[in-house]
Amino acid sequence: MAKVVKTSETPNPLAIRFHLDCKVVESGSRSYPDAESAQADRTAAKLFELPNVTSVFYVGTTVTVNKDEEGDWNDLITPIADILEESISPAQEPKAAESEQDFDAGAAGAQIQRPEDFFKLSLEDQVGHLNRIFDEMVRPGLAGDGGGLELMGIEGSTVRIHYEGACGSCPSATSGTLMYIEGAIQRKAHPELTVATD
Repeated sequence: MAKVVKTSETPNPLAIRFHLDCKVVESGSRSYPDAESAQADRTAAKLFELPNVTSVFYVGTTVTVNKDEEGDWNDLITPIADILEESISPAQEPKAAESEQDFDAGAAGAQIQRPEDFFKLSLEDQVGHLNRIFDEMVRPGLAGDGGGLELMGIEGSTVRIHYEGACGSCPSATSGTLMYIEGAIQRKAHPELTVATD
């Protein structure tokens, strides 16, 4: 069985990360914004049975759980940890300190070259380029805080994203984080691009 080795706060007071001794997902992430979306996942469905749980997000060796304003972490942490330990089976040994690695977004993004004219790329190439920017410059930092983002689409010069995990209800997601994301795509894709959240 999996073991919760520690919990950690996120910048969002309504979200806490649970660090396990094994991978929860082999690659990528899984996001459950409500109980209905979690029905096919036994662990997430059990977590939504707890009072005040509003979303569940898996990435690497961590599970981020969000609660509503009425919930009290003192009442939720132990039941959440119990559910995680009872229902998650280790997939494989985690890479060393995978979820705790320091991340230098500037160094990661240094290899991304801005296209000559982003707007002349096919939609598939635009999406691919933006996802590379997000993968190298944005998603690792968000994952370090228990969150993530999904590229929802491109409408003209507006890039639509959806926050996942701790980022979904975090106040900084609509201010400083959004400004950073917009700055990254303006530098690495096109200076006229803007970002909007769904």
